[in-house]
Amino acid sequence: MKLKIEKSGKDDFIGLKEILNSTGLFPPEMLEEMMRAYFEDSDSGEIWFSALLDNEVVGFAYCAPEKFCDGTYNLLAIGIDPEKQGHGIGNKLIKHLEKSLQSAGARLLMVESSGSPDYDLSRRFYQRQNFELVATIADYWQEGEDKVIFTKKI
Repeated sequence: MKLKIEKSGKDDFIGLKEILNSTGLFPPEMLEEMMRAYFEDSDSGEIWFSALLDNEVVGFAYCAPEKFCDGTYNLLAIGIDPEKQGHGIGNKLIKHLEKSLQSAGARLLMVESSGSPDYDLSRRFYQRQNFELVATIADYWQEGEDKVIFTKKI
């Protein structure tokens, strides 16, 4: 099986929803609205990549330019089918995304996460991808749940 990473298309929609259902990253019913600018506004700067194994969507990455910044992008979501996690798909998605952003002249990629123990694996993933922990905002998401911010120069 060979992994292929490409720009997400409307034909990936069902697979993306299945990943959202299985990961709980965010409610699948939000996907259509989240992808609207990507499909309808070529100037939005939004990037969606799908990772496919044998033409089946097994992962995705979504980032967008930060408003009022020069060359800064925010990785808003990355999700991998739970049955396929731990096989390097997330790593390959990040590398592909970074190359794409470099080609577009981006200089900084950031990602925000939760400080909750439920997100320990996510935070470790970002650190393994050479993101640097740059800030923690106490009680951001809710009382007792911090916002953790990572950045990476690209």
